[in-house]
Amino acid sequence: MKITMKTSIVLVLCFTFQMAIAQDSLSVMTKQQKIEALTKEKQTIESQERELLKRDLETIESRLKKGEISQEECDRLKLEAAKIRAANIDNKKVIIDNRIALVEREDAAVIVSIADKTIDIEKQTESNQNIYSQPKSTDRVRKTYSGLLFAVGFNNTIIEGQNIDDSPYKIGGSGFVELGTTLNTPITMSSNFLTLKYGLSFQWNKLNIKDNMYIVEDQATHLVTLHEHPETLKEAKFRVVNMVVPVHLEFGSTGSMVTKNGVSYRRGGSFKLGLGGYAGVRLASVQKLEFEETSEFRGKKQKIKDDYNTSNFAYGFSAYVGFDGYSLYAKYDMSPLFKNQPVAQNNISVGLRVDFD
Repeated sequence: MKITMKTSIVLVLCFTFQMAIAQDSLSVMTKQQKIEALTKEKQTIESQERELLKRDLETIESRLKKGEISQEECDRLKLEAAKIRAANIDNKKVIIDNRIALVEREDAAVIVSIADKTIDIEKQTESNQNIYSQPKSTDRVRKTYSGLLFAVGFNNTIIEGQNIDDSPYKIGGSGFVELGTTLNTPITMSSNFLTLKYGLSFQWNKLNIKDNMYIVEDQATHLVTLHEHPETLKEAKFRVVNMVVPVHLEFGSTGSMVTKNGVSYRRGGSFKLGLGGYAGVRLASVQKLEFEETSEFRGKKQKIKDDYNTSNFAYGFSAYVGFDGYSLYAKYDMSPLFKNQPVAQNNISVGLRVDFD
């Protein structure tokens, strides 16, 4: 009995002594302290991964200088490295966010830190395991993005068997405007050097008629001709409005960048060339006549909406070449301006195009 008591006393004293020694290395953190520690850890993740990405890029550049890889392979490896580091940042932050959310739900979450090693005292429930096991996808590539299109310039017609200098329409006064929306889809995953550009546009093609002439349609034969107006005209304009779907293949030396939300492409500061066409329907045909003060109508304006036997469908070729968002733009209607005429007239436009991508 005495031996047992002595043994018990010795054990108690040893335990008390060990607790006194370990008091400095044993700390108990409250729920709020645990959240603060996790938040601080989250803040360091991005800087750590950026530093690792910097080392990755230096290694790839070193391989390029040694001739081990080509420039194309170098660009591909850099992009892949950036995607991996972005995914690491996103995934690690999600894990910490889940741990913080779990701590916030606990009524008495406690962390015991012994000798700088953290032990989480938590119940590993089925719901907790599900939270940790659900990865967040970061391989989201921004494939299609939208934009706006605006174009303006000169407009006229190519008349069969006739030089454009002899056109009955004023070269300086005739113009066009195009306004629409675009969708841009890179053909390849790794870059947008080749992009499919398509959308919906409205085209206003205006012709200013020279020499006091105006457009007349014979209702019996539907023949469209120019006649001299019996009154003195200050201006005669003929406008056709079309709604079309333009489709272009755009080539350009553009770049890309990787963020935690995926891959995005930059359009600024790049050369581009677009080749394609358009097709759509005619919405309206309008002739406007403005009379001189000396005429019987004394400065009045006349607006005539009629069919004028214009083509119901509009289709043709178009192209643009430029830098950044600005391009020289040209389009040519394969569909004739007026249907079933002995001499065909095809609309042609040249001007400036602005893409707000």
